[in-house]
Amino acid sequence: MSTASKLFILIFVSSFKAHALSLPSANELIDEIPLCDPLVLHSVCEHVSNTLARELRVDLEAVLSKTPVDPVYEYSARAVAQRALVNKIYGYLSRLSDSNIEAKLLERMRTATNMTDEISALASLDYDCPSRSVAMQEFFDKWKSNSLVLLKWLTLSAASNLPGNVENVRRIAASDAFKITNPNCCYSLFGGFASSSVNYHAADGSGYAYLADVVLQLDKINHQVASRIVSKFTSYKQYDLGRQAAIQAQLQRIVDTPGLSPNVYEVANACLTK
Repeated sequence: MSTASKLFILIFVSSFKAHALSLPSANELIDEIPLCDPLVLHSVCEHVSNTLARELRVDLEAVLSKTPVDPVYEYSARAVAQRALVNKIYGYLSRLSDSNIEAKLLERMRTATNMTDEISALASLDYDCPSRSVAMQEFFDKWKSNSLVLLKWLTLSAASNLPGNVENVRRIAASDAFKITNPNCCYSLFGGFASSSVNYHAADGSGYAYLADVVLQLDKINHQVASRIVSKFTSYKQYDLGRQAAIQAQLQRIVDTPGLSPNVYEVANACLTK
């Protein structure tokens, strides 16, 4: 077998393994579940991922040990496939709440030679562990002068499923790290928050109320950005009846607000009347 053929097989196998280990996203599954309770779906997805990590730990670590990643960054099909596989495996292993894995993820974030690995390691630390706050702060300190990279930090901060993270989002929104006049900052922080099953879809409706507050605040600054954020409510009829009622209440609050821009009114009213 030629060297080129061996390389092709190596690339294909690594890429296939990474895709084969990937589970459907919550958004993909919601489309197939009438009147879905997002928190129940999140719990089921977490259970499946945690079970896979626990039952396949030996196999995952064996694959990890046999998948070398060059210490020097290289953009090639082989390197991309290997990074995807390694990052997917670390994503599963992080679910074991093992202090050794936690330490490896923190070190991986610190020593990464590319943004893909650095962000992946940081995202894998999205659970209640001592290293999470350390990693988030170190990443911020390292990249705070780079506005594009900081958008990734905003998204990861807001999208966290750690309980009570809405208060962290409020804190960030009031800090110098966030500029409400910057549309991309808004899309990263508030859009990230709307992707958090635990906090955006909180059973008491607090996540929906917070996003509605954001829409009304943004509408006084940038109508187009506000209308894009309110569109996060568009698919609310996919959810269970309780959440539908909670979102409808927030949409009604928005359309009843005096001085509302036509941009936001059109989107919010369309949601209510469709």
